[in-house]
Amino acid sequence: MSYWRNKYQQDVVLAILIVVLPFLAYSHLLFSNDNNVLTLFDNHFEHWFQSNEVFVWVILSDLLPLLLLLIMFFTTKSTWKYFLMPLIALYLTGILHTIDYFKISYKYLLSIEGVSVMILFSIVILSLDHLIFRTYRSKIIKTRLRYLLLNKLYLDQKNVNNKIIAIRKDKTKLSLMHYLNKIYYIKTILKNKLRNNSYSKIDNNKHGRRRNEAIIIITLIMITVLWFVDSQIPRGIIEVDFFGFKISSNGFNDVQTFIWIVSRKFIVMVFLSLWFITCKYWWKYAILSPLLLFTYQFWEAFQNVESIDAIGNAKVFPLVLLSVLLVIITSRLVKYQTALLEFYESINTEVDQIIEELKHEKIIESKRIYNKFKDQLNENSREEILPRLIEIQDILLRNLESEN
Repeated sequence: MSYWRNKYQQDVVLAILIVVLPFLAYSHLLFSNDNNVLTLFDNHFEHWFQSNEVFVWVILSDLLPLLLLLIMFFTTKSTWKYFLMPLIALYLTGILHTIDYFKISYKYLLSIEGVSVMILFSIVILSLDHLIFRTYRSKIIKTRLRYLLLNKLYLDQKNVNNKIIAIRKDKTKLSLMHYLNKIYYIKTILKNKLRNNSYSKIDNNKHGRRRNEAIIIITLIMITVLWFVDSQIPRGIIEVDFFGFKISSNGFNDVQTFIWIVSRKFIVMVFLSLWFITCKYWWKYAILSPLLLFTYQFWEAFQNVESIDAIGNAKVFPLVLLSVLLVIITSRLVKYQTALLEFYESINTEVDQIIEELKHEKIIESKRIYNKFKDQLNENSREEILPRLIEIQDILLRNLESEN
């Protein structure tokens, strides 16, 4: 399997994963609402939540953003991605706290055991990033959606394939140099077509790039700090006064619960928005699926509803399905572009091989001329040898010039 075909398949798997992950948030509805003992593979696990449904919902509230953050981290090439690490660590501690691995998550972070867990987790993430995902980020199938929609890539792929087959079929009838000219012409056409499709340009404005990175870093730091806001509000309070603004529990048990829910949804909305804006992959439109769902869930927390993250979210599904349809269409078009990339690399390799073959033929020809001259050296006079030497010199110079 070629590199680009393998790359395309990896991209498709990531796109499917990003699209599907947020829908797992509704799997808590499959669990019991009146039992606090969870049974998995004949193993009974007792938790401190009022029901299995709530327990699974709380775990998913941390697990799904954690998985999305990890995909974002592994696929991002910019150095600002390391500012995602504190947020990743916080989601991990949230999960560990939920499964009762420790009682107070924030104090646990400062303990020896907590620091050890975070260091070990960070080493695993950074090792995976360096050993596995660095290769994935080395080359990107770049594309512009507008280009994909306006250009008939299927016909381009078909025409190029037919031309290559026709040229290779006539290879035995052509001289090596003539065949090289024809195949090099196809290579030039493909190179221009792929170059026109690339949306990324060299950014010579270092000041603007650094400013954008600074904005992203500050934003990531702010949403990381936002994680701790709910812990500063005492439990059991129905309403608080915040600089003249009254914040009520909005139907939840208390204000702390309300702030915990909306702050977590807002954090996910922000980092997904940053991911979508900075993402350079063709599958960036898959990010719209979780972004739309979490945005709706954030809005829903302010509404007068009986339950959140439940069947009421079906109202936003049509928009999510549109984003999924966009990803499917884009993936089909990118598939044809991947075929063009494969053609280009195949032709590029063939051109290099032909050039090496021509060089080898010229070397053999030069040796043949030299040996012939050497055999005649003792048979001719000096006056007869000199013009022959000049002729050989001209041939060798022409061969050197053609190689350069």
